[in-house]
Amino acid sequence: MNEILDTEIDTSDFLYPSVQSDSGDFEAITPVDTSGATSLTFVVSIKGKEYFMKRLKPELKDNQAYYNLYHKEFDLGQRLDSPYIVKYYDLVEDDQSVYILCERVCGATLDQKVKVAPEWFTTRRNLDRMFCQLLDALEHMHNSHVVHTDLKPQNLMLTRINNDVKVIDLGFAFADDYTLSAGCTPGYAAPELQQGSSDTLGVCTDIYGIGKLLEYIHTETDRGLPKVYRRIMHKCLHEEQSKRFQSTEEVRKAILHRKHVLRNLSISSTILGVLVLAAYIFFNTSTGVGFAGTILWSMRKVSYDVDKYQIFYKYYANDSSKCMVVGGRVSVDAAGEDDGDNIKIRSYIIRPNGDTSRVVAIADSAFFRGKNFTSLYIPDGVETIGFRAFEYCKKITVINLPPSVREVGDYAFGQINSLRTLHLPDSLEKIPIGMAHNAHQLTRVAIPPKVRVLPLDVFASCIALKEVILPPHLERIERGVFWECRKLPQITLPATMKYIGEFSFYHCDNLKHVYLHAAEPPQMCNAFSKSMKVTIHVPKESATAYKANIDWKDMTIIGDL
Repeated sequence: MNEILDTEIDTSDFLYPSVQSDSGDFEAITPVDTSGATSLTFVVSIKGKEYFMKRLKPELKDNQAYYNLYHKEFDLGQRLDSPYIVKYYDLVEDDQSVYILCERVCGATLDQKVKVAPEWFTTRRNLDRMFCQLLDALEHMHNSHVVHTDLKPQNLMLTRINNDVKVIDLGFAFADDYTLSAGCTPGYAAPELQQGSSDTLGVCTDIYGIGKLLEYIHTETDRGLPKVYRRIMHKCLHEEQSKRFQSTEEVRKAILHRKHVLRNLSISSTILGVLVLAAYIFFNTSTGVGFAGTILWSMRKVSYDVDKYQIFYKYYANDSSKCMVVGGRVSVDAAGEDDGDNIKIRSYIIRPNGDTSRVVAIADSAFFRGKNFTSLYIPDGVETIGFRAFEYCKKITVINLPPSVREVGDYAFGQINSLRTLHLPDSLEKIPIGMAHNAHQLTRVAIPPKVRVLPLDVFASCIALKEVILPPHLERIERGVFWECRKLPQITLPATMKYIGEFSFYHCDNLKHVYLHAAEPPQMCNAFSKSMKVTIHVPKESATAYKANIDWKDMTIIGDL
């Protein structure tokens, strides 16, 4: 369980100012335990929406240097627009102090997360996702000519829903158009920062910060980092800038690099010969010799291919008609030379020996960050789509999965901001985590009839979503599934519904009616924002049970179904 940021703390040292801004009056000001050496942080409410307010400490209000740093931080924050960087909304001044209004992030800082859930950092997939999001944030900063310079566990947050990265605190950030000297945090500052010269600050300064974050995780968790991350850590932390990674993309490639067992048959021919011989002896005395022969035959199918659009495939085949895509990245610049900006996956691949193999799977991260693609064609016959396979292909508008698809990896179609149409085949029985989160233009979706669970964050921040058709046997809606689906006016939940998770419908500002056909009240855990005015329509004979149930008694219940 994540450590929640807004924990109760001693409020005696906090002042509660009455502040007005163009955004509206601040209400319900509450201190939170994220304050730094120069600032106090509050949670404030403006017209029912919560924000972070960062306030210069009273004893520093007359210090011109800190005053200027606040203005610099706000200016730099306003330049940035990334889902993985906290958003800056307003800067306010009064007689007492200066205030910065920021996005409210519900979650835990990296150091809090390590303390309460160190096992989370032992999973390679969790690390890959977290650091790739951090790299996205830093890449955006660097493209905007901003260097963070102060990456540390206290300045990196993981959201309560989905553990998404949020980079916070740009107080020490550096940009060429500001002559203000950059500060630093002892123990985390790059050597060039400690030397005090702004001339040497740049991308490699933040690369060093990545190394310090990895070092912190490695030392604070019992099992430490996987070997690949230890190698990345050591290179990031090199004293000489020229010997570190030179870009966020270089770090990303090192993280996403995968070694495949069957990459080169010749390297391990001796070992394979021994294994095959052993298998032959074993199965000859038990289940027959046919199996050992199959091993040899499948091993010989290892091969590579490159199509004309520079989409790289690496695959193996278990028989003469199937081809499993186990690796591959897209060369975005070269893709689509002869066919516009389409991603067109071929149904078959011709191997160098002339054999034809059917493509049945798309690799993990195979088309990750394919920014130039506007359309996607997946042929019938593809059965599996890998983890993050099309994440961040931001220009794709239509995804139509063929009936052959049986499995889709987590976040496969996440962060596709232009996605308008998503067709899921009836063959799909399991919806992946975060499948279409942040699809900002998706307006309608129908869940296949065999699906029984909607997992974490499936349609979170699909801000244009207006219609959702749920399957007749759906049983569970997990945490944050419809988080921030602001245009969703109503939803119908089937009679089989058993559980509605935390924050499932938070910030669904337009949601007025929920038609819940379950005779027994499902377990419901803080699924709706307190400010939402939602009417829950339930079966007539069940209205009394809903009104008496501890999870539902505070909701507006009408028995009219």
